[in-house]
Amino acid sequence: TRLIQSAEHYAALQAGVARQRGVVAQLQKLAACRSLLLQLDTDLQAGAFADCTRGLASLDQWLLETDAIVDRPAVAVVQDEICQQRAAVMERLVAEGDAEDLLFPDLAAKLGIDATLGSTYSALERDYCKKRAQPVLSWARTSLTSSKWHNSVVCDEPPFPKCSISVACQTAVAKALALLTRACTASSPCTCVALYECAWNVLELLRIIVPTVHASEMKVAAIALQFHNDCLYAASRLQQWHTQQLEVLSAGDLRPDFHSHEALFKPLLAAA
Repeated sequence: TRLIQSAEHYAALQAGVARQRGVVAQLQKLAACRSLLLQLDTDLQAGAFADCTRGLASLDQWLLETDAIVDRPAVAVVQDEICQQRAAVMERLVAEGDAEDLLFPDLAAKLGIDATLGSTYSALERDYCKKRAQPVLSWARTSLTSSKWHNSVVCDEPPFPKCSISVACQTAVAKALALLTRACTASSPCTCVALYECAWNVLELLRIIVPTVHASEMKVAAIALQFHNDCLYAASRLQQWHTQQLEVLSAGDLRPDFHSHEALFKPLLAAA
């Protein structure tokens, strides 16, 4: 009996020692993460984006391994610091990309950011696309909700019949088509989808916000007719662009979801 008790006591001691070693290892890793955060800040200030992203990847991997860590409050602090650093990196990346209007894959190649960083690279690309889309959508929202949204121009673009459309609509459609064209040539699926969604949102703002915000003005027949023309113009230009893309690109070049672009102009036809 004493031998059994001694063995159990020894096993308990061993387990306790193992737990203590685990805690020490976790705390050492926590300290290493703090050092890495400091280094990441230094790299960011120096513009060493490749080193920054590798540092973020290491920190992301560490976060995945913190489920069983004992010092949860300390982990929460480090998580907050990582989020702040990620935001700072993103701000600098957007500034770098805006300077030359670069898509993320091109920017990453220019800055030496490794595409093999997996989820960290994907997260940066996704956040970058969202950040780049915000000014576009903000511009569209401001333009279409402005009291001068119905300032008109005579449209004489074949094959659309000559009529009066709003300058805001003409500009918004041109922006959406430019985004769609870039989406078709984007090398990354994530960037392609982000550009497509941005174009979709610009057109949705035209279709939904204008009749909602300017509902009282729509009681004027001329303005209501102009909005009708706007929707038909947008749908016509999208159909024309779609046809041109089909002619330029071979079947093998088309993305699997290319024909879903038709969904962009059908709601506009319905709104008209």
